[in-house]
Amino acid sequence: MEIPQRPATVIIASLVIVAALASLWFRFHPSTPLVDHTAGDAIASRAGTVLAEETVKAIDDHGRLVLVIDRDDPSVVAFLDELKKHGSISLITTEIALPDPQERRHCSSATFKRLLDQYAQADAIVFGNGLPEWSTVAAALPEHSVKIIALDNDEAFHLRAHYSGYFAKGFLSALIAHRADAKPSDPHRAPLEWFDQHYQVYTPENYDSLQNVDAPQTGHRPH
Repeated sequence: MEIPQRPATVIIASLVIVAALASLWFRFHPSTPLVDHTAGDAIASRAGTVLAEETVKAIDDHGRLVLVIDRDDPSVVAFLDELKKHGSISLITTEIALPDPQERRHCSSATFKRLLDQYAQADAIVFGNGLPEWSTVAAALPEHSVKIIALDNDEAFHLRAHYSGYFAKGFLSALIAHRADAKPSDPHRAPLEWFDQHYQVYTPENYDSLQNVDAPQTGHRPH
């Protein structure tokens, strides 16, 4: 049986309709742009390296330490890589401490106090996911000599209220967090330069420069 041929006008009309529908789809359902994670990974790696460097300084390049994280990311890899250069420092264990949703994205106050008790004989406890707000732990902290070093990537909270108590009472040796004088990001700046522009190492000597207002919104968390 011979298949009847469709008129050319029907075929053309069909193509026009398909093209119009496709145009509407792409207009109202734009494709998701590909995300380049290279820059974020480089910034996170730099953060991990600096965290390790400050840990080495805090314990005079010798001792036993505990690492506390909430996930495995480039900052953790960089921290461990830097630590391998210091044979007189040993990592006792790595603790996974998931944040309490009520206490932002930091190690919870209950977990923090448990870790201080459990690892009181360590030379340092390194927190890669920030510390609980000082007011939530100040009344119940045990006497201890362990050094505390922390990295905090949160960009939108009161740093001074959160951390000044730790420094004032001698609990915190170093904090890597956002700078008080950070300028808007330059998209053409190299990732490592971006880190140095927006992050600062706070110590007992300079913690007065911690921000007492909300940190500027300079981008996403480097994870």
